[in-house]
Amino acid sequence: MKKNLSLFAIVISCTLILAVFTIFIILPPHDGSAAISLPCDIAESFAKDEIEHLVSLGVLGTQGSGEDVFFLPTSDVTREYFACSVVRFFSINTEDHSAFELDIADENEISEDGLPLVRAALAMGLMETVSTEDGEYFLPSAPISREEAANILGSLSTAIIATTRAEEFSDMETAEESYIGNLTKLIDLQVLIGYPDGTIKPKNTLTREEFAVMLWRVLQNESF
Repeated sequence: MKKNLSLFAIVISCTLILAVFTIFIILPPHDGSAAISLPCDIAESFAKDEIEHLVSLGVLGTQGSGEDVFFLPTSDVTREYFACSVVRFFSINTEDHSAFELDIADENEISEDGLPLVRAALAMGLMETVSTEDGEYFLPSAPISREEAANILGSLSTAIIATTRAEEFSDMETAEESYIGNLTKLIDLQVLIGYPDGTIKPKNTLTREEFAVMLWRVLQNESF
C-alpha cells in the first residue's frame, strides 16, 4: 500500500512540475527588476482577474505609473498593442528577428519599445502589412477586429476541429471568408466567445478586456 502511495505521489509531483514548466514556456517570468503595478481602472471589468494575471506577467501593457496605472479595458486593441502582446505571450525572441528589414512607410509611427516586437511579428508572418498606392503600411494605431485577432491566434493552434459551435451564431456569414477557418476554430475551443444576443460580431473591434480573456483562455488550452 505504501509503495502504491509513493508511486502515486511521484506521478502527481511530476505532473505538477510539467504544468508549471509548460506555463513558463508560454509566458516568460517577470525578472523582478521592477515591480509591476496593477491597473486602477479594472475593478468593474468582467476580465479583472485575467487582466491582473497577464499584466503581472508582463504580457499586457499599461499606461501611467505608481498609483495611476491604467489598462483602459474597454479601449480598442491597436495593431501595435496586439503584435507586442502576442510576441511577449509566446516568448518569441525578438533578437532572432533583429535583421528582418521592415519595408513599411510608417515605421516611425511605431513606438521605440514596440518596434522590435512588431518586427518579430512581421518576420514570423503573424501579422501582415497593408498595401496602398503609396506603399506598404503596418498601421500601428489602427484597431484590430475580433475576426482578425481570431485568425492570427487560430493559426497558432494545432487543433483539428471536427464539430463546430460557430453555427450557433447568427452573424457568422458576415465574417471575412479567409478568416472563417481560424475564427471557427477559436469559437470551438471557446477562446472566442459570443454575445448574449446570439452573435459573435466578427467585424467589431477587439477591446482590451476581450483580448485579455482570449489570451488567458489560450493559456489554459492544450491546443496552443
